[in-house]
Amino acid sequence: MSLRGRISPPSDSGKSTQLVYMAIDVCIPPKCARPRPAYNIRYYYFFFGEETAMLLRSILVASTPLAFLCALFFSTTARAGCEITIEIKNDHDNMVTVNWWHSEVKIKNGFWRDLSKDLTGTKIQDSMEPGAIVSRVYGADFSCDKQRQYRFEVFTAESRYWIETFPRDTDFTTKTQFTVHLKP
Repeated sequence: MSLRGRISPPSDSGKSTQLVYMAIDVCIPPKCARPRPAYNIRYYYFFFGEETAMLLRSILVASTPLAFLCALFFSTTARAGCEITIEIKNDHDNMVTVNWWHSEVKIKNGFWRDLSKDLTGTKIQDSMEPGAIVSRVYGADFSCDKQRQYRFEVFTAESRYWIETFPRDTDFTTKTQFTVHLKP
């Protein structure tokens, strides 16, 4: 605990006035062991000098809105993507079902990703009679010039299923509209 005081000199009228100022520091146990942090801006002037510290402060204040706008701009352009129209044609003799839930897409040198999350229309499955065509629009995350490969899970009424790929084998495509022919 610390006490500080000040006594004022007597006035001209002969009456004395005494003012006492007391500052009391109370030590609360969790805070006693730790020194108080220096929040004074003069602390930073010691390292940089007053002009440099003020310059850094103005740069920080000016760059904060710019950083916010950059983050906003790049977050919206990263999701701009591309719309790809996928047509599935049943060239099979029997009714077939395309299981969108287990169909996937990947970009070149990327990983397989669930296709159903970014489709228009039904996101589970489409059953098709022989000769029927189903069309869905896929909202891709990346631009249209990315090379992609697709694989679709297809099954028949006899519970026989297979994976149909587009393009065939290990090729990739940049097409934004294509037809996959389901053949036995």
